Amino acid sequence: MKKICLVFTVLFSLFSSFGVGADDTEVVDLKAIDAKIKETDYNQALLMLEAYIKRFPDKFDAAQKRIRKIMKAREEYASLSKELIDVIRNEPENNQKKLDIIARLEALEKSPTAEALAFISQAKIAAQFTYYRSVFNNLMEIGSALVAEEKYVEAVNKIREGFYLYQDEFFASTSDTEITDLVKKSLFSVDTAISSLPAVQDDLNNACKNFIEAVKSDDYNRSMNAFASVRHEFGRFATVRNTVFDSGLIFESAFSDMKKLDPKLTDSSFLPFVSRLTLGRTSNPDSGIVGAMDALWNTLAERMKNSVYEQIVVQSEAFERSLGGENVFKSEDGVRKDILFSIKNFAVLATDVNGLYTLKNSRHKGENIYPQYDYSMKFVTSLSEKILEQLDLVALQRLEKTRSESIVLPEDIVSSFRSEKMNYGNLKFSIIPTFEKIKTDSGNIINSQWFASKGVLPEKTSEAPPEETSRTTAGVFIADEALSWQTAENVLFSLCTKTASLADAEAVKGCKDAALYFATAGDLIADRYETQYAWAEELMTARAESRTAPDGKVIEAGSYPSEALALVTNLKPSVLSDRALLSDSQKILETKTEYQNYFVDTKKILSDSIERLDRLNLRGTEISERAQERILLAESASNEGDLRYEQSVRALSRSDFNGAREYLQRSRLKYNESLSYQESKSLRVSSNEKLLKLGERIASKENEVVVAEVRQLKSKARNEYYAGNFEEAENLLVRARTRWATTNIDEDIEISNLYSMVITALSMQTGRTILPTAPLYPEMSQILSIANQYYDQGRELMASGRKTEAEAVLQQSKDKLHELQLVYPLNQEASLLTLRINKLIDETAFNDMFRRRVDSARSDYKNPSLRQRAYADLLDLYTINPGYPGLKQLIYNVEVEIGIRQRPVDRAVLARSSALTSDARKIVDTSRNEMDLRRALSLVDEAISLNPQNSAAITLKDRIQVSIGGKATVVLSAEDEMLYQQAIQELQNNNIIGAYALVQRLLQSPVNGRSAKVLDLQKKVQALL
Repeated sequence: MKKICLVFTVLFSLFSSFGVGADDTEVVDLKAIDAKIKETDYNQALLMLEAYIKRFPDKFDAAQKRIRKIMKAREEYASLSKELIDVIRNEPENNQKKLDIIARLEALEKSPTAEALAFISQAKIAAQFTYYRSVFNNLMEIGSALVAEEKYVEAVNKIREGFYLYQDEFFASTSDTEITDLVKKSLFSVDTAISSLPAVQDDLNNACKNFIEAVKSDDYNRSMNAFASVRHEFGRFATVRNTVFDSGLIFESAFSDMKKLDPKLTDSSFLPFVSRLTLGRTSNPDSGIVGAMDALWNTLAERMKNSVYEQIVVQSEAFERSLGGENVFKSEDGVRKDILFSIKNFAVLATDVNGLYTLKNSRHKGENIYPQYDYSMKFVTSLSEKILEQLDLVALQRLEKTRSESIVLPEDIVSSFRSEKMNYGNLKFSIIPTFEKIKTDSGNIINSQWFASKGVLPEKTSEAPPEETSRTTAGVFIADEALSWQTAENVLFSLCTKTASLADAEAVKGCKDAALYFATAGDLIADRYETQYAWAEELMTARAESRTAPDGKVIEAGSYPSEALALVTNLKPSVLSDRALLSDSQKILETKTEYQNYFVDTKKILSDSIERLDRLNLRGTEISERAQERILLAESASNEGDLRYEQSVRALSRSDFNGAREYLQRSRLKYNESLSYQESKSLRVSSNEKLLKLGERIASKENEVVVAEVRQLKSKARNEYYAGNFEEAENLLVRARTRWATTNIDEDIEISNLYSMVITALSMQTGRTILPTAPLYPEMSQILSIANQYYDQGRELMASGRKTEAEAVLQQSKDKLHELQLVYPLNQEASLLTLRINKLIDETAFNDMFRRRVDSARSDYKNPSLRQRAYADLLDLYTINPGYPGLKQLIYNVEVEIGIRQRPVDRAVLARSSALTSDARKIVDTSRNEMDLRRALSLVDEAISLNPQNSAAITLKDRIQVSIGGKATVVLSAEDEMLYQQAIQELQNNNIIGAYALVQRLLQSPVNGRSAKVLDLQKKVQALL
């Protein structure tokens, strides 16, 4: 209320203070006064009128007319002032009305009073600020709304309407023409630019539309051509937009310069308003002419950017489908690599689209407004490149897998292991680094910070993405966030993961296969060497049968230290070489640290194989030492065999047959000893040949002596036989037979026939006497002595007539004799004493018994089982009664019949014996063939058997036997000697069956059938069977 009263007071004072003194006013004409009135400079006009009236009183009316006009204007001024006051009072918010009144007041009076001027100025300032701000805000809101409706030209034109705000005041109050001229020029530039906007917008929209369609058609070349048009139109648009933007900056700069000169300047003035209308408000990106233009820019640019992004996503999905899932890891057929190149091209195009923003002038010129978009496009480009690289790795993985599979486990593992070029394990391991690199390279991609960033700029990784409600970009929300390339990322991740997995699997498989190969090779090598060293040991061991070597070669029986030594000597460098290879393989496995879990068993086998080779190396040294020792023993024994052979030759030369035989046998044993240490086919053959030949020479030469000696023994035996000295005859014949067997294997028939006669004679006397050497000789002698004592006592009693007593005593004698006869039933003394006792007791009964026994013996001798007793009875009966008729002749006939006495030779037999001798002589005189000689020998044997006294036959026989020579084998071959010694050993070990089998093997050779010691052994064995 106080304020209104104050205003009224001021206004009234204004009306009362228009008068001004005119003393010093220069008199002017009416034209000048009218000019002042027209200029509403009423104070000056009144002063000039006052002076005019004084000067020209007569022209008062003209002056008065003008005074009235001025007064009327002032009345109107006063009325408007009152109206202003009413508006201020009653319509305080109606700033436009206030400004209209103030404008009229300012038009009515150029130079009101200071008080009026101050009031109007204050009212104007207050009204203008409020009103203009309202107008400004309204224009800005309408402009933003039009932008939202994508009516960008309309928005620009609407905002342009606000340029009048404070414009008049600015130019009226600004005296600096440099500034005003610059502002005027800028305002003109803005208007010029705005006027061209509609045409530019139409062309720009069409270019962008064509570009988007080209992109969606997936035609890169078409898109590039379309983008050339886009770039051109955006260049035009940039010219328009940047002109406006630069003008806005000029408005800001001019205001800044003015404020430096007048710090009291406020934003309630033209330049701050026009700059905001041009550049827009920072709080609303769609505001201002530049904001509207940027909204158009951004909308079109982002549409194009999105279209390229969406097309790349579509391409990514198409590429993913072309991979065919897992098929890409089997074949590259159908894989659209061209899509990846297209993605890269479109990504570059996208950055070009984003680069359109650089055409706009900004407060920070040259700065990439949306770097994240470019970075995302670079990221998808990198994704495409990495996918291409990964496809190369997939192809390499397929190739290396094929190459790995082409490395087939060789059939001969050991030979390939020893070959540098064919070593399966090394070949497998040679590929492992490639698989490892494939795995590493594949893993590095998806484990890299680059991939993990998903295309987010490093400086944006910690920033939260802006919400769309806080949009700071004109027209559209441009967050400049990292774009999602999920499909491409998934493709790359899947390719890398699967490739790494496959590569790792192949690496693991390759390592396992190689390790198993190394282990198998080591095991096989160790097995083979163990087999060979075992064979070396076997060669060192004497065997009685042939053996088959590991290489299939048959080795004859025996011991082979020389071959064993050569074998281990040759094996040693090979063992060391293979051990080095196995050690290298072991080192290779050790270097593969990441695969150690797969090598546990194979490393153990490989290590064991190396240890086995080390043991074999030591074993080879031991075998070598033993072999050398055996070789020396064999050489020593062979040398001694040579020595004994020479000694045998010398002994033979001096007819020392026993010595020759002994040295020959010792030579055989030494040669065999040598062969037992070292089998030598050459030594075996040579020793057999020379020893057998020497044995034949010994037997042949000794046979001449044997024939003569045996003839003497046979002659003596025959004489002793005829003399009744059967035991001596037997001894002589045994000696003859033994001596004969020295050089002959076949029985001498003459010895056999004579021996048969002697044995027959001896058999008839068997049990007739008790030899002092008999085990029961003492007991039997005592029994005979007692029996004889009883006999003598009984005979005395009988002579003295004491018959009963005599018979009792004689019975005691017979009882004792019975005890003896239980053991020796044919004992001559007991039999004769019994006959004497019976004759003493009852001679009549004795004579009758005598006759019966003679008759019984006459028939019993013809029965072989009763022959000896019958013959003994006849001899005992003849001793008791030599004169018994016919008894002596009977005994003679019996002796001839049983072969004790030779039948007398008749003339026919003698003639036959002579004829046989003559036939034999003819053969001997005409042939030296052994078969013929043996046939002649058979004839003379028959001749001698017919007439033992045929001296011609006897002489011829000896001649024939010398000619045939001794056929007894003096020495056995090396093989047979070993069998003979083995049979002896078996016999000593009580292995009768084994000994018998060996003897039978010996006898399969005819030569051994003529060996006395073999035949003797045969008899011993057969006797024990």
